[in-house]
Amino acid sequence: MTRILRCDREDFCLYTLVPLGIFLLGVTVNTAAVLLGAESTFAFLPIFLLLACALLGLSGGISALLYAFPLAVSFSIPRRRALGGVVVYLLAIWAVLAVLSTALVLVDHWYVYNILPMLVPGLEVMGDPLYELGVSYIIVAATLGVATGFLGGTAILRFGRKGGWALWGIYMAALLCREQIAWAALLNDWPYWVLVLLMLLGLSVWSLLHWDVRR
Repeated sequence: MTRILRCDREDFCLYTLVPLGIFLLGVTVNTAAVLLGAESTFAFLPIFLLLACALLGLSGGISALLYAFPLAVSFSIPRRRALGGVVVYLLAIWAVLAVLSTALVLVDHWYVYNILPMLVPGLEVMGDPLYELGVSYIIVAATLGVATGFLGGTAILRFGRKGGWALWGIYMAALLCREQIAWAALLNDWPYWVLVLLMLLGLSVWSLLHWDVRR
């Protein structure tokens, strides 16, 4: 199982380079704007790192379930061991995304609010509201990305195209009805949604342990 997952080690370069690239781009843009005479700058890094954590975690979770797990089972590796290897792999993805992105946000915050005003006295910094939440949003984004990828990969693996179309339908419904959804109320009920997520993850684990590889 370790050898099977090792073939995806190049993916960790992606999980590392994408946040670093976003960070360097943000620093370059802010620095260039200040040096060119801008009287204000905007700390936009957090929102882009949030999206990167969510999307990279999602893609990593889906690819691990659709590739590594079936391959391990087809090589007669016990399902429990194969699933355990996938979970460890996903936890590694989460750790890289959460820790690296958190560190980059803290460095960016220090740079924008301490170094840039030293270069241009009186510079107005229009901060991203996410800074007020600390770094918890990065951890939540990475967690939801990986967990959603695991659930999505399970649905596609077990139900094939039907599972994929069902996920697409849920995504489009949320996108089209985003203005009608009470997001504030959903966020306030986060303990309930955490329980639902844990139940879905448990159901996915049970489903994978009973999955017929011949399908």
